[in-house]
Amino acid sequence: MESTPSPTLLLAQQARLASHAMQTVTAVQKSAALASIAQILAERKGDILDANRIDLENAKQEVEAGRLSSSLFKRLDLAGPDGEKYASLLDGVKDVDNLPDPTARPEVVVQISCLALKSGNAVILKGGKEATHSNEALFRAIKEGLRASDLPPAAVQLVHGRNEVEELLAMDAYVDLVIPRGSKQLVFNERW
Repeated sequence: MESTPSPTLLLAQQARLASHAMQTVTAVQKSAALASIAQILAERKGDILDANRIDLENAKQEVEAGRLSSSLFKRLDLAGPDGEKYASLLDGVKDVDNLPDPTARPEVVVQISCLALKSGNAVILKGGKEATHSNEALFRAIKEGLRASDLPPAAVQLVHGRNEVEELLAMDAYVDLVIPRGSKQLVFNERW
């Protein structure tokens, strides 16, 4: 009897298929997708910042308990102290769109997604648990932008836990490259 594939395996397979589809996407199609993503991110600003406030409230408790640094707490804030950080995020999408095709300069969820699209690749992201709600809201906006364009929505995927990362590390048939960014436990994983 065949076992049901794990959700992580299905996600990796979808991303691999999307990656193949991305190889034939034109620069015009990529640019249209990035413009769509920027537009939807702008339209969803309120929802995304509401989700970010939940992460900030939870993170504040972690800071007070000494389990999270205040510098990481500040980086979680998508609005920023002057309210302009979100505008900067949107400008980042436009900056990626203006980059020569292809290039790579991963910084955050939105920029990494946009860079993957611009370079004709699919990407599976895993954000920090401190930004779960923000990452989800940003991810939903990116997916909607992809659905509004001709690009495969599975070109950008999001996983949540280290167990899923462990599974992905064993999926050489679907995952070409893993770029660790985060805690020492993640970056110095003994499987690497």
